Amino acid sequence: MQLESRTTLYLLLFGLVFLVITLVNIQSDIISQFKQYLQVPNTINNQNRGLNCEHNQQKFHVGQHGEYIVLYNYVKASKSFGTHESVTFTAPADYTFLDNLPTLMQRWQGPVSIALYAPGDDFEVTLKSIAYLRHCAPNSIDNIRDLVTFHVFFHQQHVPYQMNNRSFIDAYIDTYTCDGPAPYQNVHPEDTYRRKHELLFPINVARNVARQSAQTHYVFAADIELYPSVNFIPKFMNMLSVDPEKQEKTRPYVYVLPIFEIGETVKVPENKTELQGLLKKGDAQLFHENLCSSCHAIPHLSKWELEMETDDLNVFIVAKRVGQQNTWEPFYVGTKDDPLFDEWYTWEGEGDKMSQGFAMCLLDYDYLVLNNAFIVHKPGIKTHVEQKESFNNEVEKTNAWKEKITKPTLISIYGDREGCYL
Repeated sequence: MQLESRTTLYLLLFGLVFLVITLVNIQSDIISQFKQYLQVPNTINNQNRGLNCEHNQQKFHVGQHGEYIVLYNYVKASKSFGTHESVTFTAPADYTFLDNLPTLMQRWQGPVSIALYAPGDDFEVTLKSIAYLRHCAPNSIDNIRDLVTFHVFFHQQHVPYQMNNRSFIDAYIDTYTCDGPAPYQNVHPEDTYRRKHELLFPINVARNVARQSAQTHYVFAADIELYPSVNFIPKFMNMLSVDPEKQEKTRPYVYVLPIFEIGETVKVPENKTELQGLLKKGDAQLFHENLCSSCHAIPHLSKWELEMETDDLNVFIVAKRVGQQNTWEPFYVGTKDDPLFDEWYTWEGEGDKMSQGFAMCLLDYDYLVLNNAFIVHKPGIKTHVEQKESFNNEVEKTNAWKEKITKPTLISIYGDREGCYL
C-alpha cells in the first residue's frame, strides 16, 4: 500500500510540474501574439533584424484583384533576398514604359518587382519585351535577369489571345534573337490594345501587385520612370544599422526621397552634388513644378538643395502630411505593412495616390526626409498633361468618388484626425 501511495504521489507531482510548464509556455505564446497585435506598423525589433533573413521563394501562382487576373512571379529573377537584406523597387507599368528599365537597373542594383498591365494582344508584345530585356538590353542584361521579377495581369473581359496554342502559364519563352529593335520601341501609345479599346490604366492594382510580391520588408513603391541616386541601397541599409534608434519610433513612418525633373537633353545626376549643379544652372527643378508644386515640395526645400552632400545617408527633417503639406504625394521607402493603394482609382482619373496619403495621415505617419538621396524623373520637363477628350470625365468622377466614398470610408476605418486632407 505504501508503494502504491508513493507511486500515486509521484504521478500527481509529475502531472503538476507538466501542467505548470505547459501553462507558462501558453502564457508566453499568448503574450508574444498579443504584442504582435499591439505592434505599430513599421516598428522593428532591431536586435532581431539580423536573425530574420530567410529568403522568400518567388513562386508562380495565379490570383485575382477584383476584375483583374494576375500571373504572379510570371518571369522570376534568378536571385533571392532575405527579408532585411535589401530594398525592393516596385513599379506599375505596361510594355510601352519598359524602355526605362535598363537605365533604372544601372542605378538601382537591387531587387525589382514590376506589375505589367497586358490586356488582349498587348500580352504577346509584353512577353516579347520581357524576353528582349533579359537577353538583349544594353549594359543591363545580368542585372535584369538576376534582379527583376515581372508580374503580368489583365482584365477578365479582355483576356489575351492564345499564343501558338499555348496556355498563358506556358506562353513565355525565355529566348530572343537580338537582331532588331526592342518590341517596346517606336510604339505609339494609341496603337496598343489598351488605347484602341479605351481601357483605363489600373495603376493602383499594379502598384499593389508589385508591392505585395516584394521579397524584402522594405519597399520603394515608385514608378518605372523614376531614377534613384546611385548607391542608395547600401547607404540606406548602413544608415539603419549604425543608428538603431531609427527602429524604435512609436509612430509609423517612411523615408522620403525628394523628387526632381530635368531637361530632355540633360544627363541624369548620379549624386546630390551633381544635382545641385543642375539646379544652379536651371537644368533641373522640382518635379511637376509647372503642374502641382505643392504635391512634391518637401519642407524647407531650398535648405535641402543648398545643404552639402556627405558620404553617409541621414534624416534631413521629420515632416507630416498636414498644413502646407496636406496635398503632398511623396515617394518613399516604406514596407509592405503600409496602407494599400485604393484600386478604384486609375491613372486617367489623376490623384491616384491621394487616398493612400490620406490614410497615412489618419494613422499619424511620420515622413523622414533623407538628406543625400533623391529621385529624378526620366528627362523631359512637363508643362501640361495631355489627356484624351474621352477621358476628361474621369477626373470629375474621381473627385466625386473621393468625397462621397473614399473619405468617409477611411475615416470609419482609421478614425478622423485634424488637419488631414483628401
